Amino acid sequence: MKSRDSDLKLASQLTENGQVDEAYLIANRYLKNNPNEPDFLTILVHIMLQTDKPVIAYSIARRVTQILPKAPGGWLNLGRAAADLWMAKEAVRYYKKSLALCEKPEQKKLTLVNMCAVLIDTGRFEEGEIYAQKVLDMDPENIKATANIGFCQLAQRNWKEGWKNYHASLGIDWRPKTQYFDEPEWDGKKTGKVIIYAEQGLGDVIGFASMIPDARKKAEIVLEVDPKVEGLMKRSFPDVSVYGTRFMSDKLPWKLEDTKVDASLPMGQLGEFFRLKDEDFPGTAYLKADPDRVLMWKSLFKAKQKPVIGIGWRGGILKTGSKYRQWSLEQIVPLLKSVDAHWVSLQYKPAGDEIADFKILYPEIDIVEYPHGTLTPDYDDTAAMVVAMDHVVCMQTAVTHLCGALGVRVWVFVPQNSQWRYGGDGEDYIWSKSVRIIRQTKRGEWADDIERTGGELNRLFREPIRGNGQRDHRQVGDQPSA
Repeated sequence: MKSRDSDLKLASQLTENGQVDEAYLIANRYLKNNPNEPDFLTILVHIMLQTDKPVIAYSIARRVTQILPKAPGGWLNLGRAAADLWMAKEAVRYYKKSLALCEKPEQKKLTLVNMCAVLIDTGRFEEGEIYAQKVLDMDPENIKATANIGFCQLAQRNWKEGWKNYHASLGIDWRPKTQYFDEPEWDGKKTGKVIIYAEQGLGDVIGFASMIPDARKKAEIVLEVDPKVEGLMKRSFPDVSVYGTRFMSDKLPWKLEDTKVDASLPMGQLGEFFRLKDEDFPGTAYLKADPDRVLMWKSLFKAKQKPVIGIGWRGGILKTGSKYRQWSLEQIVPLLKSVDAHWVSLQYKPAGDEIADFKILYPEIDIVEYPHGTLTPDYDDTAAMVVAMDHVVCMQTAVTHLCGALGVRVWVFVPQNSQWRYGGDGEDYIWSKSVRIIRQTKRGEWADDIERTGGELNRLFREPIRGNGQRDHRQVGDQPSA
């Protein structure tokens, strides 16, 4: 028994410290002889969650709840695994079971924090705020609850409190804090040189870049971004020193011993100083595409002698809800048939084979992929291509932020499992006037929304395609200019 307890303690410590391989060996050794031992099974659950294996974590956690149905920790872990698999309804159900069984305050707080997180992921921001507040009532300094309530407040356009609470997320695993020298965090006041650094995904980098001109009025800005957008940012912000050195911090060309830096800040936190009310969001274009590349794309598209519409039908990864942010091309046939257009893929992963298979079934639909526009390491190529288009329609993905930043008209489909920046209702997107939000009307289903949007697109353009490939010459209205 003593050996068992010491092994369990060591495996728990190793797991907590991120030494999951060593922890796994201990747990696995014990479970070979005791395969239903719940404490060591729980160690495996934590290891699987840490190593991004939610399917395995889910199965093991379910077994733990069968062995110990009245243990709140088992239900909490099963909820976490379900949430990582974007099985939101199940996750909420398991968290409620955990809450009903919780007796220890720490466990209750952890369950409430996780409940809030899954509600945020499903776009239920008002409910999420309630659960976050319950944690803060128990523990006013709880960092994760503070960050979560910040997300909920931002989604509801409570900007002042939202940005302040969002700040609490700085320094946790998905939002690491960067310090280049010994500089302090910028407070938004007028000063000398400030490093603003990219954070999170490419869409976030592009969206948050709208605040760079505001920051430039207060300080000399050094902007560190992904190499993919270095050229685009340099052209758009000529009075800012831009370096595409993100992820290469050991070889920064501007990191010299005699470089004087007064402060630094992640891009997203600029909102705390420059986006405190709705009127602070100009919503106008702030990025500039390469004019030469735009001219080349316009020449190509002009030769098509029909509207050119960009289409993106998948977005995100598992962690960011890709399960709810994807269609097959077959699903959007009503949209693609609504206009006799030259449809251009905006997928950031190769889609050529998928398009070829689709065109066997629907040869009348003119849809293509230009790899030199979307599959390159330089986002300037994609930016120039979308600027040359008449319209863009896409699933919630990074190209939405690109279009908004360039002032390109885009209709974005947003699932009910949404993100805070899209808010909870309405069609307007406060970050950009060129973006229109099309919200999913029924969770998990798109058919009605696609059909309705196809009709609206038809009213913008002419001559929808009939099933037999013949063009319908009904005059619906004048084609809009680009």
